[in-house]
Amino acid sequence: MNNLITTIVVEAQDGATTQANITATSVADSASTGKLMIQRDGVFATGELTDTTANQLIKLSGATTMSNGTVSVMGSSEFKLADIASANYQAANAGTQGSYSLNYANAVALGGQLFLRLERRDGIGINDSETYSGETLTQLKAEFDARVAANLSEFSNVSLSVVTNTLQLLVGALDNNSDVLVSGNDGVVITLGNAVDKRGSLTQAQALEKSGFITQGAYNQYGFPIVIPETSTGANQDYGIYTIELRKTVGRRIVFETIKILIADDEANGQKTVNAIQNLLGLSVADVTVPTAVTSTAFASDSAGTTATSFSIAAAADIFVKVVGAEVGATIAITIVSDGSEVDVTESFTVATTTETFQIAAATSDLYAEGVELTAQAVLTDAAGNVSAAASTEGTADIAA
Repeated sequence: MNNLITTIVVEAQDGATTQANITATSVADSASTGKLMIQRDGVFATGELTDTTANQLIKLSGATTMSNGTVSVMGSSEFKLADIASANYQAANAGTQGSYSLNYANAVALGGQLFLRLERRDGIGINDSETYSGETLTQLKAEFDARVAANLSEFSNVSLSVVTNTLQLLVGALDNNSDVLVSGNDGVVITLGNAVDKRGSLTQAQALEKSGFITQGAYNQYGFPIVIPETSTGANQDYGIYTIELRKTVGRRIVFETIKILIADDEANGQKTVNAIQNLLGLSVADVTVPTAVTSTAFASDSAGTTATSFSIAAAADIFVKVVGAEVGATIAITIVSDGSEVDVTESFTVATTTETFQIAAATSDLYAEGVELTAQAVLTDAAGNVSAAASTEGTADIAA
């Protein structure tokens, strides 16, 4: 039983490129443009065709011009439509920053120390938990910062800030296992806004490409000389990932093949490369419809959505954001942006109704300086990873004494 991995890296084309011209007409065309090659019985197919004749032999491949001028081609084996066991598509997604707030006002100090414990949710890291302490939150933060600066922390995607009795954590999105579990002394009040992993980042794409090189024998890890093929990925790109799982019978053997088509910046051309794959393979697994942007955001003083144009520091008021025109079932990431020195606070929620009010638990008015202006930003992400544009109208509010 064999298990082959084929990773094909292709480029999305300009949005003006027609659906018929979205695929390559030759190896030379693919090498010069980055287009995906789809061959049916050896003939290059154009991207709008929908003929799904059962017995035609299909081959998917991509070509790249290397730095020395040679052309490298990576392609799947030939297969029939009946050989497709499953397929799925994930659009690229930059992930969502998480924000946590730990209020130590009523913390029970242990031996005069305040504590912060961080744990990876997966629990499988080499050092998947770390504990920091200090007589004050400032000392605790300094201990954490020193360990991160020395590259001795597993939590380099975490940053801390101190506002009076509150410790704020920002958790940056990673390729995998971004989010953390947090805990502190007894009496600490914790509010959470969990981070969401990235999808289709450059490092993820290069890891998939490497897996393909290894199984196809192009990457020599152990013998001499060691051979590391040149990557077909591009800097500062993200990739939609179309996965096709094959199960074929070859002679008396069952052969499995995983095809990963990495489509650079496919959202820029209306997902036409994804549409070409689906047209020619008779698939319909990809949701490529980007959610409509939220109509508006507005600050509110309560869960009923009562409009608020300012918040008082003295009141330590809770901050709510009312959203109008959201897609039900999508994930909404709401970010509170200050025009002062305060860090952005992002929290994610699942949309239940098109008009809904959300409490931003990690942001209260006493965490901001008098006179700053807050802006409520909102972006939607659907289950397939498609990301909306920013809200058409973004609400603002001032911080008063």
